[in-house]
Amino acid sequence: MLIFAVTTLLIILGSSLYLVYNDKFYLNECKKLNTDCSKSLQVLKYLESKGQLNEEFNLREISHMKDVKKLIDYITIAFLFLIAVLISASLPFLLERINIKKFLGDYFLYNGIFSLSVILLFSVLSYLKFDLVFNIFHGLFFKSGTWIFSENDALIKLFPLEFFIDALFFILLTSISTSIILSLIGLVIKRFK
Repeated sequence: MLIFAVTTLLIILGSSLYLVYNDKFYLNECKKLNTDCSKSLQVLKYLESKGQLNEEFNLREISHMKDVKKLIDYITIAFLFLIAVLISASLPFLLERINIKKFLGDYFLYNGIFSLSVILLFSVLSYLKFDLVFNIFHGLFFKSGTWIFSENDALIKLFPLEFFIDALFFILLTSISTSIILSLIGLVIKRFK
């Protein structure tokens, strides 16, 4: 069961990191939401440690973006750590198994199915109660009140609520696709064992 949870977390964290560093997503969003693309990309470059935020952002916004950057660093560390856990947990099975194809087929198929189930369940919850999911996320990862801004603040103008809805569903769609691909790989391996 641990391996299922680790794989699911890896898929979600990997999908989140894919979003964070995806220039195309930010450009599509700023065009769709009619926000300033150059400023949105400035924030992205800041998160990638390739730039700074200018004076247009107030101290609270800059402080929050520092917290966001730290969270991204923690997600990256967790992602790499979970890869190591997954390899460590799988290694004994790989070393003692005579039929590696069966192990890998089962691993990919059942991890894909489990991950898909969890992510679909979370997707339904997010669709029905996005505000709740958004508030719980921010409550877990940021100090109280540090992530709430005025509608006149630059961050809110660049990243309105619709941006976060789209970002979450991008992560979920990427995670769902990855889970399906894992399951299909498992089926192919099992079929040709």
